[in-house]
Amino acid sequence: MVKKFIPIIVTMMFLCFWYTNAEAARAFGIAQTPVIGSQFDMRSTQTITFTITNSNTAGTTDRIYMMRFRLNTGCGTLPCAASVFSNATAAPPNWTRTAWSTTSVTFRANSWAYAIPSTGTNTFPIVFTMGNMTVDTTVTLRDVRASFTTTGTFCYSGCAPLQNATASGTVTLPAGAGGSCSVMTNGSTPAINTCVSWQLMSLSLSFLITDLGGTPVTSIPAGSGFISKMTVTNNSSVAQNGIVSSPSPPTATIAPPLGVTLNNPAPVFNPNPLNLAAGAAGTITYTYTTAAADAGTVYFTAFATRGGVATSSSKNSISVGVGQFVASITVNPTCAYNGQNITVTMKLTNKYPNNIVIVTPILTPSVGAPVSWVAGPNPPAPNGPVPPNGGTFNFQWTYQIGAGTPGQTFNFSSSATGTEQTIPYPPGTARFIVSSPSGTVTRGGYTVSLNPVTTSANSAYEELIWSFQNQGCKRKGKRQQ
Repeated sequence: MVKKFIPIIVTMMFLCFWYTNAEAARAFGIAQTPVIGSQFDMRSTQTITFTITNSNTAGTTDRIYMMRFRLNTGCGTLPCAASVFSNATAAPPNWTRTAWSTTSVTFRANSWAYAIPSTGTNTFPIVFTMGNMTVDTTVTLRDVRASFTTTGTFCYSGCAPLQNATASGTVTLPAGAGGSCSVMTNGSTPAINTCVSWQLMSLSLSFLITDLGGTPVTSIPAGSGFISKMTVTNNSSVAQNGIVSSPSPPTATIAPPLGVTLNNPAPVFNPNPLNLAAGAAGTITYTYTTAAADAGTVYFTAFATRGGVATSSSKNSISVGVGQFVASITVNPTCAYNGQNITVTMKLTNKYPNNIVIVTPILTPSVGAPVSWVAGPNPPAPNGPVPPNGGTFNFQWTYQIGAGTPGQTFNFSSSATGTEQTIPYPPGTARFIVSSPSGTVTRGGYTVSLNPVTTSANSAYEELIWSFQNQGCKRKGKRQQ
């Protein structure tokens, strides 16, 4: 009887050894875009893309056919609200979102052909509605699970007959000590916050540059004054009192040819002091002067803070041109949807003592801007004159918003040449504008999702919820029908 058990025991040991090796061979890697530690405003809607790599070892042919991402339900010190998955989250191409809740979302490949093979990758853009806490907070996921299969014939979409995949194993981050973000096996993964994390900022900050009358500008004549206004919004869950700019005044970065001479203004708070209830906004204003001989550009950098624990991300203002012959660019509207036209106006200002004539403007969209030219400049170039001693002249263009990403931002840059009618004229004196870019323009858009995504052919009175998530312009919100 003993001899009969020996081969059985040996066989069982062999099978266990083989199974353990196969388990150890399944592995996946994860990378986050934007990078670990990126800062987002509390209460904002953000998309974070997770790149998943099948980093199997030992030659296993298992493919990743299902991915699950989960969030923690808690949010820390009350009052607070946790970050959640938005229903606007969609599956990558040839995958299906099979389950969604505010704390869990699951995706599945439509067939073996689209499952992630060894060394292969796939990206999963996930839309978050960021939570709000009492102070700046670092957030991570609860866990990420990859499910593997060797069912080479499975198919859930676009085939007949349908065939289910059989899971050969799963790997979950986190599961145990060790491992790296690029190669994680069951029982050997790093702390999840070393692979996936971001920081939620209590305050949001934006800059606006205007002339002394409050009109937004991108350049000013040398010798004129201008205003840099910082708008601070408290997105946290409690009041934040005594908010200031850091540094104060903001850091000025000045570029030649001749530079810009600035005074050292004191801040003006509204309200004063800058005490903001949750959800409230206020301003910090600096009024600058320039010298008559200035010629160059300047932009400002700062962040808002309340005691170093409730802060904003560091922000840059637009670059402001200062000189004798300058261009200021405005765009209307500053947020537009696919197929919508926008108007770009270049306002030229001449501080020289003579007309500037034969003016030829050039307007250039930033690289990758989702726009196409429609018309302009109007009037046709060359044109003018630009009158002396502060006189102005306008050119306009029309562009149309095209294919792009909802929420994508871009701007326009300008240049222009002309001739000042100095004596003798002709030839006069060649003049070039001090150039500065326009303010930010946003391509609006919506993400549409349907819940549920599947239903029985024999079911009746099934409720279908279409969700429309605004991914750009603020004038419209989220609706459900």
